[in-house]
Amino acid sequence: MNKNENLRHTTRCTHGLALAIWLLPAAVLAQGSLTPPGPPAPTLKTLDQVEPRFPISTPTNITQSGSYYLTGNLTNASGTAVTISAPDVTLDLQGFTVYAVQAIVISATNGTFNVRNGALQSLGGISIAIAAAATPGLTVESVRFAGWDTGVLGGDSFRGERLTFLDHGDSECILTGSNSVVRGVQIVGGRTRGAIEVGDDSVVEDCEISRLGRSFGGSSTIGIRVGQDGAVRHCTVGDCNSAGNLFAGILTGQSSKVADCVVARNTSTSSLTGIALSYACSVENCVASENTGGDGISVYRACRAADNLCSGNTGAGIE
Repeated sequence: MNKNENLRHTTRCTHGLALAIWLLPAAVLAQGSLTPPGPPAPTLKTLDQVEPRFPISTPTNITQSGSYYLTGNLTNASGTAVTISAPDVTLDLQGFTVYAVQAIVISATNGTFNVRNGALQSLGGISIAIAAAATPGLTVESVRFAGWDTGVLGGDSFRGERLTFLDHGDSECILTGSNSVVRGVQIVGGRTRGAIEVGDDSVVEDCEISRLGRSFGGSSTIGIRVGQDGAVRHCTVGDCNSAGNLFAGILTGQSSKVADCVVARNTSTSSLTGIALSYACSVENCVASENTGGDGISVYRACRAADNLCSGNTGAGIE
């Protein structure tokens, strides 16, 4: 390459470099100050900004939809601790205890309702922990009940999970309508006539019922009762004593299914059936053993029974 060619090549490179620099954005050429304008500030919203919550510290009538929480234990020795008159209410007990003759009464008849995370303690008498018989769409989660005559009196589409009932009175621990789901409930002691009773198209699963004792003549004790087209799965009813009463560990309406359940060591001086099925039901992989006073499993017409273990009952294994 001669001298003139070298000059032309150098000139073209210089022009190309100049053009590339001219095309660069200003932000690349001049970054500006890297010092932040101020200290870092929070960018996330608080819980109250996402969902405003209202504190409760005294017996209250809730008349506005929203989310509410207890600030401490709550007591009403003569009446209702919390009345819910508005739809779409969440009540977080925040680990505290409500002491009352009636803990929570829901008078609103539409919307959704959630009660969770705490304890309800009866102060005696004919007491009701949660009264919502005319209210569909109630959910109760992670609540401990103690000493109540009636536990949860709910409507259709009830949801109950991780509940504990101790030393219950005469009436049901859970009594709800159709399309309900009861899961992970433990019931220990008491003289209830019905531990869990749900309506048609409902499911009861992963529940444990033990040491119920009732001694009123002419009455009955039932561990779990489901209506038509219901299901009972992975439940245990054991060590109950129904003196002078009829006893059924699990009792179903027609076209229902019972599977993977245990009904054992229950006693009745009147009449006993471990698992009692209505028309066109099925019972599979269940154990009914060492029940005193009657049969392990009783089936009606058009029922299916498969892979069950029945032993040590004073009546028939399967009747």
